[in-house]
Amino acid sequence: MPVTSPRPYDAGFTNDIREVVKHVCDKSGPLVRIMAVGFSMGANVLTKYVGEEGTECLLSAAVAVCCPFDIKVAGEAINADNFLNNKVFLPQVVKSMKSCLKHAKTVKTAKAHPEWVNEIDDIMAATKPYQIEKQLITKINRCSSLDEYYSMASSTNYVDKIRIPYLAINSLDDRITPPEGIPVQKFKENRYLSLALVRHGGHLAFLTGTLSPKFWFIKPIQEFTSAMAKL
Repeated sequence: MPVTSPRPYDAGFTNDIREVVKHVCDKSGPLVRIMAVGFSMGANVLTKYVGEEGTECLLSAAVAVCCPFDIKVAGEAINADNFLNNKVFLPQVVKSMKSCLKHAKTVKTAKAHPEWVNEIDDIMAATKPYQIEKQLITKINRCSSLDEYYSMASSTNYVDKIRIPYLAINSLDDRITPPEGIPVQKFKENRYLSLALVRHGGHLAFLTGTLSPKFWFIKPIQEFTSAMAKL
């Protein structure tokens, strides 16, 4: 499919989820409780959205798993020069980011994406995520630098404004969304927030069991959402 949107990816863009939540709530009616669960970058978008909405949020509760909170901290971790990143993680991330743009090189329609279409060749030659963000996402958001985009996209700036029950599950050994980016003090000061910070789990790898490992975070999410549904 030709790329027709100027915003194929954005860690802080909340208009899509805002529209979806409103649509679902309008279709479901006032008696139905709507909750949402976000993972990784999706968790950041969800957290930022819930904070932006504040007391007007249509969701009854939200859960964020491995939320980066501070996009600059996460970005530095993702782009760090080490064996795991260089050989395992970065090639897959960059490949995934480029996959949604692969048709744009042959479909250079300025009307569809004037912000970055003329730089598509440089974007496709990138080897690290920050290079794509610098050439693509900063321009889309009219930001003068990556730091400005990272600050704008970071959900940590909105956590203190959340006014619905919110659970975050993160791990201390997460190399993708390091614990340094978690606004722990804001969790202590906002009574709507709960933080489950465990020693091990990596990034979205909260496994338990030996012969047949299973994701254990499913159970606390079920318990939390079930409890919120009964309020």
